[in-house]
Amino acid sequence: GGDGTVLETALWIHMDTLPVIAVNTDPVLSSGFLCSYKYNESSSIEKELLEPLKFGAFSWLMRARIDLSIDDKNQLDAMLRVPRFALNEMFFAEADASRPTVHETTTPHSGTLVQRSSGVIVSTGTGSTAWMSSASMVSKPDINRILSAAGLHLSDEGLDRVTTRVNSDCVYSPSSTELQYFVREPVMNGWYGR
Repeated sequence: GGDGTVLETALWIHMDTLPVIAVNTDPVLSSGFLCSYKYNESSSIEKELLEPLKFGAFSWLMRARIDLSIDDKNQLDAMLRVPRFALNEMFFAEADASRPTVHETTTPHSGTLVQRSSGVIVSTGTGSTAWMSSASMVSKPDINRILSAAGLHLSDEGLDRVTTRVNSDCVYSPSSTELQYFVREPVMNGWYGR
């Protein structure tokens, strides 16, 4: 399989000591970013994959995963533990996509914040290059608009550098135990930051 197979497998493995070795069986249709090995017709699985494993001629890449518990404030001492580990990210929102979710976010850096939004993405380092990257990406025209509002004007090349820098700041190591979160479409009215 490809990356989807790796992500699905990672959900169900509950031991940190069990390695996952993924083979991208269709590199034409799948980028296989999470795969250890890309198979093609001229490949020798025995020589290129099995022998290095047998003789220890490789290095492991440890990827952090998310273990999530949800505190239900409506029920006294109710803690729901999600029985899976996420490799990329977890997303929480209302089941009815037309309704905003009310959530309380607490971090050591920013304290506690109650918000309404369309949901929250919580990402690992592996996920920082996936959905989190797409969701939090700032476009070059938006960067230009913000800088122009501040009275700053950059060349096209300068805008490219700033855009790349801003967007790359959200990408971090897959082995990091740090998490990042992104509030999707926060409701910016009397609820914001309550």
